[in-house]
Amino acid sequence: MSRHADFYRIMLSPFGRNAHDCLVYFDVSWRDIFSVELKKIAWSSYNLSLTSDNMSAVNLLSELLDVRARRLEIYGYNTDEIDCLISFVCSD
Repeated sequence: MSRHADFYRIMLSPFGRNAHDCLVYFDVSWRDIFSVELKKIAWSSYNLSLTSDNMSAVNLLSELLDVRARRLEIYGYNTDEIDCLISFVCSD
């Protein structure tokens, strides 16, 4: 990606437009687009927008997805029950 093109917003690709829009949204300089800090800024901004109820649901959903992917184990629940719980959390 050309920094010059991004700076003057003449990107023709969806990736370039998305990168530019992210820079504007998170108020980050185009010089910092490849920095590791950009990822931290994005996650910090996202986490600040979550309510405590939403954060609890996100954490629960994360754990349920880990169970479904067999990275975690919950005894006494089968795959269909885990899928049902995931659907409930997502639709609430």
